[in-house]
Amino acid sequence: MEPWKRNLYSLWTVEFLAVLGMALVLPFLPFYIRELGARELEDVKRWSGFIYAAPFFLAVFTGPLWGWMGDRYGRRMMLIRAVFGVEVPADKLPRDLGIVVNNVATLVAIADYFDFGMPLIERIVTVTGRGIKRPSNLIVPVGTKLRDLLDACGGLKDDAFEIVFGGPMMGAAQADLDTPILKGTTGVVVLAESEVKAKESHPCIRCGHCLDACPVFLNPQLLGSLAKAERWEEMEANHLMDCMLCGCCSYTCPSNIPLSQLFQLAKAALRRRKAA
Repeated sequence: MEPWKRNLYSLWTVEFLAVLGMALVLPFLPFYIRELGARELEDVKRWSGFIYAAPFFLAVFTGPLWGWMGDRYGRRMMLIRAVFGVEVPADKLPRDLGIVVNNVATLVAIADYFDFGMPLIERIVTVTGRGIKRPSNLIVPVGTKLRDLLDACGGLKDDAFEIVFGGPMMGAAQADLDTPILKGTTGVVVLAESEVKAKESHPCIRCGHCLDACPVFLNPQLLGSLAKAERWEEMEANHLMDCMLCGCCSYTCPSNIPLSQLFQLAKAALRRRKAA
């Protein structure tokens, strides 16, 4: 049996047994409570409810923990490894292994095209941040100017300072309000002046925080040094293309070195050289 099928069947079986076990506990729980010494009917009801609700109550606290671990270690490559039991090589893409990972919006767009002949002409865009008057989720036609999108949300507040496409970690600041909304634009964050502070960069102190923060186990300190020297080929040899530009290294750097931005420039330089 193929590894991914074995993993799928194993996960399904374990999940089924876990749900079945929890369901079978409920009819017999009051009898067990009586065996523990509870005699009054109200006591049996109360303790049965407490015990049955305990796993769900704990899930309120453990859910964010699993979410943090998913953000820290989870990614498309990790998902492929868990489901299909294969590792995507550093110099390959999932499609090279015959695997495609898509989100729900992409699948809906594909279905609209084949079912109705409708191309991708609009996106659901989240506009948020302290610098916007009316944060909103909007269906926006592709090509809409950023200026018009912000006007539809009530406009900018007086203390609006920076506009970012994407999130605060991986997003890119925009220099022109006439920038169009593209098919890959899903979020616009308007930051207030109090949230944007210019930070002076200092030399690397080799603390290792960036290595600990990298979710794909790269060496951001080495890549950053190579980027400053514009040694693009050596960066590629050190697996620059595996970097997903999450911004964790930049966020944790005590010297305020813009590592993620350096990597983004390096990737663009490599693409230009290959296209030339």
